[in-house]
Amino acid sequence: MMNVEQFQAPDQSRALDLVRGRLGPDAVILGTRTVHPKGWAALLKRSHVEVFAAPPSPPPPPPGASSLAFAHLTERGVGEELAERLSSGIEGEEGAFERPLRLAVEKWARQRIGSLDGARCVMLVGPTGAGKTTTLAKLAAREALDEGRRVGLITTDTTRIGAIGHLQTYAEIMDLPWSVAEDASALGEAKEALGTSERILVDTSGRNFRHRGSREEVAALARALRPDAVVLVVPLTTGADEIRILRDSFEGLAPTGTILTKLDEAAGPGKLLGAMDLLGLPLLAVTTGQMVPDDIWFPGAERLAKVVLEGVTS
Repeated sequence: MMNVEQFQAPDQSRALDLVRGRLGPDAVILGTRTVHPKGWAALLKRSHVEVFAAPPSPPPPPPGASSLAFAHLTERGVGEELAERLSSGIEGEEGAFERPLRLAVEKWARQRIGSLDGARCVMLVGPTGAGKTTTLAKLAAREALDEGRRVGLITTDTTRIGAIGHLQTYAEIMDLPWSVAEDASALGEAKEALGTSERILVDTSGRNFRHRGSREEVAALARALRPDAVVLVVPLTTGADEIRILRDSFEGLAPTGTILTKLDEAAGPGKLLGAMDLLGLPLLAVTTGQMVPDDIWFPGAERLAKVVLEGVTS
């Protein structure tokens, strides 16, 4: 059944912009009309354009791939190339392919899931707006409050307005030691001051990492800190081309894993698999909202397949 949506705007150009913003550039336009209110309605509402549109149909499956499995994956936001690899060889009538597809996704995911076990000092890096500070707070809460670990926090984000206060608030609520390191030289001292901590979580500022200066700055922090794990935090609202740029920009830091954020804002739960495939890093955690510490989960292969195939985001 086609999901038809109605869009209203003062003119057709702006109405089409709304369609593309909501349904993408390949949306199917089903019809347009100009509405001229009459009578009393004309005093309250001006003439406007209405456009009726629907999401684009899933692309046809490539040769050799199960059409049902391929369509199921692409509808949930899995990229076509990955969907082809996962669905290749899966056959069956509707309903019959579901278990083989689930097993195929689980097998693929099982080899790409990691953990922070054994990493005492963990450095979070990523672009502006990725949600690094909130993610750090979620990790700290889970480990300190749920698991009883001694956790210490460090922030190097002295450029973003309110960043220090943000971390301070979380640290005081959880009664955790924390400190600020304004530059690389101060970072080693901050780490030493948290010597009794079983886990040290380090927040960094988001920058435009296409610029060489930004990359060199975070590299200097990593050299001073000598972290056991460097975690690349990437929002799932990021497009495929931008994910590739992020991957290449942070390659010099040799990230040991990734945390994918904002699943609740993503185009579809299948974006999880696509981002994992593009980054090529072990998946450590997924965040699904702003609530600390609730909106984070640490995926197993079975749950990851369930989230992607059933279209849920938690």
